[in-house]
Order: sequence, then C-alpha cells, then structure tokens
Amino acid sequence: MAPGTAEAIIVSGWFLPREAAQVGATKASPNVAGGRLWACLILTAFLLVPLMVAPRPSGAVVSSTGFPVSLNPENETQAAVSGNTAVWTVSRAGGPDIQGKNLSTGLDLLIPTEPGAQTRPSVSGRTVVWEDASSGNADIYGYDLVTRQKFPVAVGPGNQTRPSVSGRDVVWEDDRNGNRDIYRFDLDSGQESPVTTAPGDQRDPDVDGGLVVWEQRDAMNSDVVLKNLATGARRTVASGSAWQDSPAVSAAAVVWRVESASGDYDVRGYDLAGQRGIEVAVGSDDEYAPDIDGRTAVWTHNPGGNADVRGKDLSTGESFTVAQGSGQQEVPAASGETVVWEVQRDGDDGFGSFDLQGARLDLAPASPAGLAAMGSGEGVALDWEGNADSDLAGYNVYRAASEGGEYAKLNTRGPLSATSFDDAQAPKGTRSYYRVTAVDAAGSESAAARASAVVPKATQLTLSASPTLLNYTLPNSSTTLSGQLSSEGTPLAGKGIVLERKPLGGSAFVPVSGGELTTDAGGNFSLAGLKPERNTEYRARFVTDAEELQSSASPIAAVEVKLLVNTGLSATRVKLGKAVGISGSVFPANSGNVTLNIARNGLPLTKINVPLQSSRFSRLYRPPKTGLYTVRVTPAGYPQHLVTTTTRSFRVTIR
Repeated sequence: MAPGTAEAIIVSGWFLPREAAQVGATKASPNVAGGRLWACLILTAFLLVPLMVAPRPSGAVVSSTGFPVSLNPENETQAAVSGNTAVWTVSRAGGPDIQGKNLSTGLDLLIPTEPGAQTRPSVSGRTVVWEDASSGNADIYGYDLVTRQKFPVAVGPGNQTRPSVSGRDVVWEDDRNGNRDIYRFDLDSGQESPVTTAPGDQRDPDVDGGLVVWEQRDAMNSDVVLKNLATGARRTVASGSAWQDSPAVSAAAVVWRVESASGDYDVRGYDLAGQRGIEVAVGSDDEYAPDIDGRTAVWTHNPGGNADVRGKDLSTGESFTVAQGSGQQEVPAASGETVVWEVQRDGDDGFGSFDLQGARLDLAPASPAGLAAMGSGEGVALDWEGNADSDLAGYNVYRAASEGGEYAKLNTRGPLSATSFDDAQAPKGTRSYYRVTAVDAAGSESAAARASAVVPKATQLTLSASPTLLNYTLPNSSTTLSGQLSSEGTPLAGKGIVLERKPLGGSAFVPVSGGELTTDAGGNFSLAGLKPERNTEYRARFVTDAEELQSSASPIAAVEVKLLVNTGLSATRVKLGKAVGISGSVFPANSGNVTLNIARNGLPLTKINVPLQSSRFSRLYRPPKTGLYTVRVTPAGYPQHLVTTTTRSFRVTIR
C-alpha cells in the first residue's frame, strides 16, 4: 500500500525501546499548564523545511517503552527535558526546588537549592534556568551542568518569570514596565535586550533556535505571535475572537491551545515553511498543554475523566497515544523521541500529588531528503540522500500515473539498501509520479519524498534530397530537401525542424539559410531551390519542445555537385626558358585550391596547387625542356568524376 493512503493509528502501552536520536541542543520550559521543549537549530528566516502531511500505511505502529523519571514522595511537576537531561520542580517543606536527572545513566543532577521557591525550570544542553522567588520578587537564575556554576540571568526590578532557554538564548516574561513584556538574555555576550514591549500583556514566551513565540493578550482575547531574533521579523500566527494561548515552537511549526466555539479546548498549529494553519488535535474532548520538538507534537488529552498524553508526528500526520492509565497523565514535554510527563500517584484521592514518567517513542524515520528524478530514453533514474536513523531498514519506491493517483510499490523484494533506483519500466511519453519513503526495523514508513519525471518517446526523422547530383552546366540546377518527423509511427505536426549543411572540406554542420521549418499535419517538411557550391552533406534536427518527446537527428542526405573548370593559356608555342601563363575559373563560385596537372609528351610531369581567388586561379609556369605539354586543371580534393574540365596544350621549342 502506498504512503498517504491509510488512516493513522493510535497505539497505547509499552513496547520495545529505541534510543532517541539527538540532534543539537534542546530545551524545555514549563508554561501555565506544564512543560515545553525545543530543538535548538540556527535559523535565519521564517521559511524552513516544509511539512509533508501523509499518514503511514496501516500496520505501522508507534512503539514505546516507559520508565520512571522520579517517584519521590514529594509532589513533582513542571518537567522539562533536553536530550537525556530532565529537570522538574519538586515541592518541599522549605519551598519548591529544582531537581534533575540524567535519563541515560539514571544519576541525579546536582542543582543548587535555595530558601524560598524555585520553579518553572527550562533546560537546553548544559544550561538549566528557572524562576527564583527567594528574594521576594521573582528573578531568573541559570546553572551550567558542566562547570556546576550558578549565575544570574535577570535580577532587575519587577518580576521576571516563565523562563525558556534554547542554545545561547534565554527569554522570559517581565513586568518591570507595569505591563508584561518579553526580554532576552544572550548567554554568550551577557547582554540583555527587549524582544517585545508592545502595549498590553505579552506572556508565556518560548524560544527555539532563534525563534521566539509568545501570547499577545488584551482584555478580550489573546493571539500567538512569532519573532525571528536574527532578522527581527515578526508575524501573528494565530488571531481571532477565540482565546489562544500556551504557544510552543520548533524548527518546523508553532502549536498552541485554542478555545473552540463549543467551549472545549483544541490544539492547533502553524506550518512555518508552508505558512499555513494545521490541525493538531481537534475534537469534542479537551486538548491542552501542547509541546513540540522538531516534527513531534505532544499534549494532554482529557475526555472528561482521567487525562492521558497524546502525540502526533506532523511529518506523517499520524496521531498516537503516549500514556494512559487510571490516574491523570498530563503536561508532557518532548525531546527527540523522549517524552516526560506528570502522572497522578496511585491511591492519591487528592489529585494533587504527581510523579514523573517518561517514554522512548519509536517514531517513523525521517523522510528521505534531496529526492531527484531524471527521465531519459532508458527510464527514470531516482536519487536521494541517505537517512541517518539508527534502525533504518531501507527505502520503498512507489509510482503513480498522477500526483493523487494510486501508487504501486516498485521494489517488490523488500526495502532497498541503496539511495538510488532506476525505473526502466516507467511508461514513455507521460509523466510518472514517485514517492520514496524510509522504512525502519519495525516496518514504520516515513512521510514520502516526492518527485516526478517523464520518459520521453523516441522520435524518428527522415531526410532525402532530390536530385542528388547537380550539374552547373545545366540552367536552374538545384535540389529539394524533404522529410518527415514521427514517433512510434505517428506523424508529429507543428514541430520545429532545423536543416543543417556541411560542404566538402567543412569541419562542422552549419544552419541552412531558410532552413527553419515546421512540420505539416502529416509531419512532413521540405525546402526547395538549394544550390550548394560543392558536394554537401545535409541533415535535419528536431529539438524537442515537449518533455514527452526525445530530440533526434536524421540520417545524412548527400548532394553531389558537378563543377565546371574553364582553363586558358597565355600562349600555345613558347621558346625554352620562357614562361606560360595558366589561368581560369571554377563555376559555381568556389574557394580552396585547384591542382594544375602538367604532362610532357604524354607522361605526367608535375602537379602544382594554386589557391583560388574569388573562384579564379592564375600561375606562370616555366617548362624545363622542349616538347608537347598538356595542362588539365581540377579542384583540389574534389572527386574527379564530378568535374567538367578541358585539357589545354602548348609546345616548347629551342627557337
């Protein structure tokens, strides 16, 4: 079954593990409802890699394996994750603190604790930031997990809250100006700068690889706004009368929660490359607390009882269940194929104590990049870049007669290991549409890379000349070239033909004057009145104007020209030691050399090459001895049977 033809599947439970692929640094930060995560990619504009929404075939699954992140007696919430690093808020008697764990080794991370409340952590690579209320007002502090150094990020007047970190950028919500604005701190330069200080409240910021998203709120509603820190460009990605909040951003898309017309909550998104809205989770149940990393969105799904955690692969369009159970499962954060979330502790009737759980997802592999299709007379050659997924099984290639048609798998003996495929059976004269997917060991297929190409039909071009021998001793001697263009026996009308010629001694074909012709309804063409000056080869060329036809050239049509050489002597009798003038002309007008063939007393004596000047020749010849001399002049290199010439004679005497 071709990709893009089956409904996506929702799968719940725990399955065999696969380690998540980590690309670059990632960060997560909590919002009002919980955690958020971002892949840290350097972006210089809003236009990014397109999302191709095409569900995987039926039978493909999103398998996962669950594991505990933290099961301490205290209440643990506001989880964030970056690669194998998870951080969260833990409630304690002296106030909440920040705690962390290496998910790969299982070792706890040493993050400083202080009196008062430390909450809302965010992590990116080696950097953890959080909100600290130990001084009375809320400030932002950071911690380097490698150097184990704590440092201030924002400790100015007012309250600095809701931090988010990605790479070198830390952003937060700041009320120093009376309303709520968004500020940024550059970890490399140590410089602080405003992101937005517009009227009204700007809240709940998140950052990913130089993109910042926030909620623009007034008394009536709220919108979602995105800004590129490198270019300064900004845009509103969600607006309207509905309440839209809890935004999250990745390199591929922005997601947020929106209050629907019926009063429940949905999760919607915006494709940054396609610049279009997308539905992430829309229905009659409540969907909220969204997070996104790369192409994977996660959120809380609440049908009205116990909440669970759902996810969606935006590249394939497949939705799946990450976690569900008897207690609340909510506020997920994602990094690569790792998801962490809050889970209600078993037996707790207060719905107020939570542990942290995690899962490794086995998502479909990434779509093959760089797919190119090239059609030729031998078929269609497909090439693409290799996929770096660790459990890649190979690739599938599909072909259809139209973009939205039914696709047939071409590699019927299993996934291909190569990153190329030659389709020698592609139909000729029509465009073929291809989809190439990556397949992992679990049988999951990626979204399809798309390309198309045409195998052009061969064309046949004939050419003939009539007559093939011209004699310039005859008046109005000329030839006519004619031929036909067809493909597989069908004449081709209205096609451009170019006639070319190569005279004897020429090195290349050149266009014939007036030789740009168009075929008639029967595919025929002709050109009359051609008067070549010497033996000439002709050919016709068809340069295709349609991708479904091949260019072609005709066989050679040769026309021979019989030349006339007129020869004269300055004298018919000369004394020994005197010279004789030999001169004449070649008709039709010609260039090159002529050869003076001189004989004495009937025996060949010498050959002299003389250049033609405006088709005329002239040479003084001094005979070496007495006798009867004959002179016969022929064009150099020209077939003798195609020359009409006269033999002249003179006698040399002593007196």
